Amino acid sequence: MLSLVAKNEKLHSVAVEWDTAAELYEQGRPDYPLELLEHLKTLCEFGETTSIVDLAAGTGKLSRLLVNTGCAVTAVEPSREMRAALSRELPTVTVKGGSAEAIPLDDNSVDVVAVGEAFHWFDSPRAWQELVRIVRPGGLVVAAWLHRNVTDWQQQLLAYLRPYAQAVPNADVDDVDGNRSLQGFPRNEFASIQPWSIVYEQPYTMSRLRQMYESYSFISLLKTHERNKVLDGIEELVRREVGVEQDEIFSFPLQLATWSTVRLKGRLA
Repeated sequence: MLSLVAKNEKLHSVAVEWDTAAELYEQGRPDYPLELLEHLKTLCEFGETTSIVDLAAGTGKLSRLLVNTGCAVTAVEPSREMRAALSRELPTVTVKGGSAEAIPLDDNSVDVVAVGEAFHWFDSPRAWQELVRIVRPGGLVVAAWLHRNVTDWQQQLLAYLRPYAQAVPNADVDDVDGNRSLQGFPRNEFASIQPWSIVYEQPYTMSRLRQMYESYSFISLLKTHERNKVLDGIEELVRREVGVEQDEIFSFPLQLATWSTVRLKGRLA
């Protein structure tokens, strides 16, 4: 899910760690709602020849939604294990190894680029230059994040996790407001940013919740004893505040926040 380090194309250290966590990521991370697909349809007219790229695709959480457009989807992902998991689940998706700073696609070859929960990891100025290169005039770029701070108990959980997140560069349990992802945004190449968001709910169990947080970079990097201590603390807080048992299904609220922009057909002066 992470980009490659630009200078020598080696994987970011956190990406190396995630290379062994594909199963946790796939099982624990939430799915994108169908409302996102409907929103994309208001932004772009999808046709048989529309080309879509899921950039930093991970195990294909967002690709699952994108294939429902009926268009050709290409997933670009640096982690070998993530790519393998994506290929197993979505055999019709073309999967390529690569990063946001070195996208393995031709100039002016892409109609839609979608980024799910990853743009804040990129070297943003370099990623934007790659998007300028590959996105056709009139093409669409969309970035999405799933925020887990909808309720009071989720706010308490974020406060509990914040000190751990602060130890890992670019990891952020707070709302991603787009500032980091828009560093180096080429205003003469893309139209103004358009935000959109909704709140929705996903069914979770305590075991799936534990998998989700264990897949977080700043938790997966901890030593085993410390990682289990943090995960136990998450369980204790949720049991206390939500009142759920281990195998009981409960509602986990999420806010889907996105921004989108369109590649200009002619440069602004």
